[in-house]
Amino acid sequence: EAIASFECSLDMAAFTTCTSPINYTGLAAGNHNFRVRAIDNANNVGAPASYDWLVDPPPGCVIPPSGMVAWWSGEGNLTDRTANANNGTNSGVTFTPFGKVFQGMTFNGTGGHFSAPASASLDVGLSDGISIDAWFKPGGFAGPQPIVEWGNAGNIGTHFWHSVTYGGAVAPADLYINIVDTLGSSHIFYTDPNVLTAGVYSHVAFTYDKASGDVRIFVDGAPVPIGANGSPVGPGTTANIGTGITPQT
Repeated sequence: EAIASFECSLDMAAFTTCTSPINYTGLAAGNHNFRVRAIDNANNVGAPASYDWLVDPPPGCVIPPSGMVAWWSGEGNLTDRTANANNGTNSGVTFTPFGKVFQGMTFNGTGGHFSAPASASLDVGLSDGISIDAWFKPGGFAGPQPIVEWGNAGNIGTHFWHSVTYGGAVAPADLYINIVDTLGSSHIFYTDPNVLTAGVYSHVAFTYDKASGDVRIFVDGAPVPIGANGSPVGPGTTANIGTGITPQT
């Protein structure tokens, strides 16, 4: 029988109809797999041909670590680049070609945000800890702004903000983490003010180890001194996740 059509699969996703040539852009650094199979006029499906390759990271970047539950790179969309498919819903986010690496997301500071629905993979409170990081260029420090937070129906869970004055934290340009436990209790950690610079990219991150209760905050790869108000017990994160302007409130 003559070949009637082809189906393709990228990175072990489900096969979908495709034509030749096929192009993929914006692929994450790391290993990738492409498969293609033919279907004849009698709907017989042939064995797939497969090709594997490695996308090198851009200069100065590293291959993403294993174990990530979500990665929104902002390459013109809010697709989660992990296999967990925690894709974002856009509410006023635009995209810029001038991101730190390739494209980036732009938030208007007055309501623009995106969110992803609750999922088993985003319920990181069940795991041994949590790490969150972002390349981030603040436009200013006029008031508190979220970087990432969990929340649902007005109930805010674990969150990572900047420029907050609360619970011992003092704005401007500080980093503020509130690890909300499964009982709804807050456990607040924060940096000194002025660890960020307006209009300049910084890599911001925090890590939390459940077994030890250890929390660390990093700016541009270096740990920074932190203050604390309480100690974490175990974050409650079974809720939607969002970034931008408190999308859950």
